[in-house]
Amino acid sequence: MLNETPALAPDGQPYRLLTLRNSAGMVVTLMDWGATLLSARIPLSDGSVREALLGCASPEHYPEQTSFLGASIGRY
Repeated sequence: MLNETPALAPDGQPYRLLTLRNSAGMVVTLMDWGATLLSARIPLSDGSVREALLGCASPEHYPEQTSFLGASIGRY
């Protein structure tokens, strides 16, 4: 699933979120601004779901942080 957000990246361009799901119930969300990993939710054997990535609460907070959370490639 690909969703364009109403927010803009720091360069003034819109960015999109991509959500990938598999048959086991794992859900990964990525942002095309900087190829940033936003979330990786993994289902556990007890039926609960665990977030596996350390990151910001929302995509809008990524320009404010300085720890490169979710970064996979690029300079920014």
